[in-house]
Amino acid sequence: MYDVFIILFAITLIFLFVGLLRPGMVVLWSNRATRGRVLSYYGIPALVLLVFISITAHKNSTISHSQKLQILRHYSKLAISDISYAKGKVQVRGTTDLPNGTLLDTNFDREQKSTAPYLGSSGGARVQYGKFSSTIVLKTYSQSTHGPYVVTVMCTPLVQSSSIVTLLGKDGQQLVGPLVQNKAGQKVLQISKKVNLMIKVVPIVTDLHKPFSPSNPVSTTYLRSYLAWMNQFYLQLKSHATALQSGRIGLSTWSAFMERNNVEGWNRYHVVDYPANVNIENPMVYRARTQVAKVWSALNEVGIDYDSYLSNHSVSSNNQIPTDEQHYEQAYRKALNEMKK
Repeated sequence: MYDVFIILFAITLIFLFVGLLRPGMVVLWSNRATRGRVLSYYGIPALVLLVFISITAHKNSTISHSQKLQILRHYSKLAISDISYAKGKVQVRGTTDLPNGTLLDTNFDREQKSTAPYLGSSGGARVQYGKFSSTIVLKTYSQSTHGPYVVTVMCTPLVQSSSIVTLLGKDGQQLVGPLVQNKAGQKVLQISKKVNLMIKVVPIVTDLHKPFSPSNPVSTTYLRSYLAWMNQFYLQLKSHATALQSGRIGLSTWSAFMERNNVEGWNRYHVVDYPANVNIENPMVYRARTQVAKVWSALNEVGIDYDSYLSNHSVSSNNQIPTDEQHYEQAYRKALNEMKK
């Protein structure tokens, strides 16, 4: 409003000065255009606008002072208070002194050496009045049965909105304390907690009398049916995401849809992802089933992105969706080409 009052005041002032010189140019609705009428028509509004400008300028200065105090504040607290597991999802809750609206990245993984392959699952959370809660949808790996596990929560300025970056600093200058780490030239606030949980692994269900193996290779027909199923799931995934955002379905319907298809997808994945034996396995079959397995891995990443964004409002996951969708589509086309050979 301050800017609006300034503009109106400037216009009124111009009319006032012109009217004092040539009253007839600004008092068009009267035959008696005098300087007195100009003062009454434009002088009084100019004084009223000046009062409003003074009031709003004072409010602006108060807000600016408050913002300056908040910008100068340091942030150092980040704690995980509770970790629970149910139905393929890990719930992480905690407290922090970070400002409202700050986005946090959460990660769940087995405790392992940094050189080991990443097998974890990621989520996101938004700080609300000193608290945060994140739901992490677990990837289904056979290795997931082995603990202990490590939950990590991290705040990085890289994924924040401009208003939060103003408070934290572009490179995290306002983040201080023992939890601060330097990553890629930026300060991040990070905490990890080890936990032992009873993780229920999705069972591998197959109607085959004998599991596939290099000596009993998976058929091209099965691989084609798996690809067709994945493409159908991909299209339904995008459709359900749109429906959830528009309010046509609820979060419970979305969660049931994701859980049902994740179980089906991993069951089929484990059927084709058997150990290789270069001495007896046909190279063409090996390339085809390997590429089909990569398609599911790519599609699983897309599903995790959507679920993290829609369930936890993770901005980083939302930004990652187009890239992971492109990876899936490329892997799908490559697998189709392998089927044609």
